[in-house]
Amino acid sequence: MMLHPGNHGTVMSSRTSALSMTVLMTVAAVLVVVDAYSSGPPLTSCSSMRPTGHGTSTVTGSAPYTITTSKSSYVAGDEIEVTISGGNFIGFFLQARRRDSGADSSTAVGSFSSIDTTRTKVIACGGNALSAWSHRSNALKSSVTATWTTPDDEGTIAFRATIVQGPSSDKYWTDLYSDEISSGSAGGNTTVTDMTQTQTAKPSTTESGVMQTQTERPATTDAGDAINSSATLIVTSLCGAILLRMLMNNFFW
Repeated sequence: MMLHPGNHGTVMSSRTSALSMTVLMTVAAVLVVVDAYSSGPPLTSCSSMRPTGHGTSTVTGSAPYTITTSKSSYVAGDEIEVTISGGNFIGFFLQARRRDSGADSSTAVGSFSSIDTTRTKVIACGGNALSAWSHRSNALKSSVTATWTTPDDEGTIAFRATIVQGPSSDKYWTDLYSDEISSGSAGGNTTVTDMTQTQTAKPSTTESGVMQTQTERPATTDAGDAINSSATLIVTSLCGAILLRMLMNNFFW
């Protein structure tokens, strides 16, 4: 079978076009993935907070980063500043999670606000549009700060983070936590109530004791003095009468 030169060129051209299209699609897919991760984690990572597409982390040892907060306890509606610092990094993903035994610790709670929108952004995890906070770009960062608040008492919470050190995507730490932040509503009310009861009871008892002492002691003392005075007057009068009688008997006898 003989191939005509024109047909051979057509076949080669089709193969070249198909190969070029495959390469372009692959490059485009890679660019989309890289751009997605550099601009923040995907919503599929909300629960696990694991950086998909980064491969296994190659970092070893303790993370150089700290997650600090402006308060160690809170009541519903309080604002808490949370800061990531301790070294340079390019990406992060942070949520507030419940820490009490038996509580749902897999869902982000509360809302983030007052963020640097040029470098960071909020993400809608668990149906809450402001429940997670992350990087917006892979620009180098040394610290970031946001404000967290919740309208509900979520019990004890802590901030959990995944931090990508970079510059390569396989240098990251997961499951980094801040110190636990306790719910202070119940404890605060109990303390105030106990203090009020103590302050009310003690002065009442003390004042009652003082009044009783001041009322009873003078009454007892006055009565005793009156009795003693009467007895002395009677004795003196009798002695005087006896003496007078003796003198008169001596005088008129």
